[in-house]
Amino acid sequence: MRRSGPFALATALMILAACGGGTTTTTAAGSTTAATTTTAATTTTAVASGTWFEGVDAGACLQDTDPAGGFDFSLGPDIVSCDLPHDNEIVALVALTADADGAFPGSDVVGQEAADLCNDAFTTFLYRPIDDSGLTGLHVFPDANDWASGVRWALCGIFSSEPLVGTAASAGLTAPGETLAVLGEVDGVADVWLVDGGTGELTINLTASLDIELRSQPSWAPDGSAIAYAATGPNGDSDLYLISTEDLEVVPLLEAPGEDDRPVMAPVGTRFAFISDRDAEEFEIYSIDFNADGSAVRLTDFADRDSSPSWSPDASQIAFRRRVDGNSDVYIMNADGSDVRRLTTDPGFDGDPAWSPDGSEILFTSDRAGNFDIWVMNTDGSGQQALTTHPADDEYPSWSRDGEFIAFQSTRHGGATVWLMRRDGLEQSNLTWRAPTGYPSFAPVSMG
Repeated sequence: MRRSGPFALATALMILAACGGGTTTTTAAGSTTAATTTTAATTTTAVASGTWFEGVDAGACLQDTDPAGGFDFSLGPDIVSCDLPHDNEIVALVALTADADGAFPGSDVVGQEAADLCNDAFTTFLYRPIDDSGLTGLHVFPDANDWASGVRWALCGIFSSEPLVGTAASAGLTAPGETLAVLGEVDGVADVWLVDGGTGELTINLTASLDIELRSQPSWAPDGSAIAYAATGPNGDSDLYLISTEDLEVVPLLEAPGEDDRPVMAPVGTRFAFISDRDAEEFEIYSIDFNADGSAVRLTDFADRDSSPSWSPDASQIAFRRRVDGNSDVYIMNADGSDVRRLTTDPGFDGDPAWSPDGSEILFTSDRAGNFDIWVMNTDGSGQQALTTHPADDEYPSWSRDGEFIAFQSTRHGGATVWLMRRDGLEQSNLTWRAPTGYPSFAPVSMG
């Protein structure tokens, strides 16, 4: 077999090597090649025992072991569990039809057909062309010796320079008419970007002119006119700012000694909540009313950490994360800090709560299954269920304004990107593709 391109270890774009291609080793040569059942471009092929491609079928995950020196095709490939970090995932096996019953038509002809079929397979798998995905496509096709042995299929795979975990498949879901704020890093600088929910395109860099280090999830004003965020200020501490989505004017919210972080605007009214260690050894939750004198009101007073506040739709309650003896759970309290109630009791991490627009459910992040997933529960803590069960880390959920979509940050494609799913967890799809991009927050109104 031949590989689709040069070995380029220096650029970290390693292309999966294939049998043949100048070596004396072939796949399925001189041995039994099982019949192939073709459905559209994808095939299911049983490969003879002892060959390099044994067990390499659509859905298999591979880890390059010695790319600098090339593969020893007398040995099988390093097939690993897809739940473990890997750099290659097999998308499809495709049936070749060019002169299938005749003599070998040449590497150019076979390679071109394999490339075309694999590009179609990539688009079906990712719901976008491979060139737009941030991943590298590869195709492996027969050489003359393999052709003489009856091999009439090619292998289509994707490669990531960052470790993949689980499948990289995407369902193609988008949220037309919705806008999200995210932290996106372009050219090595993290900024607050607006994202078109219908295309996943990063459209406007709100903080491009600011020479600051951004932190945590941005939060929208109720009318969409501004976004609150945390950034490292001139004093070296984390401070809170508000940037207009219209003229990009920046207004400091808080520039006090100590660390202020995670600003969250109330869905109604003129308040915002945030976390701070300004008068405590650990983070506590505070709130401020814009129409008051600007002084912060401390809502929690706990020996360990309180963080990640999330307002109920009517701003009467706040869900938050509380850490007790190293274990984090989700709690809720009234907006004035009274009547604190614990909602989760799992020994794993539970945090990052997000209240649904209709006030009936709370999303949260949990690692109780071994890695971070998005979970949902009723507001009294009942009915806890996982919406994602992917072996990559899924975190920082956000509801769309109508409650039909959930955005979250995931590492399924190696680097962090923003993913989208329906409120029941179906049609999980990569939205932004560009990595690193994360901490999504849906706009509360249409942004036009």
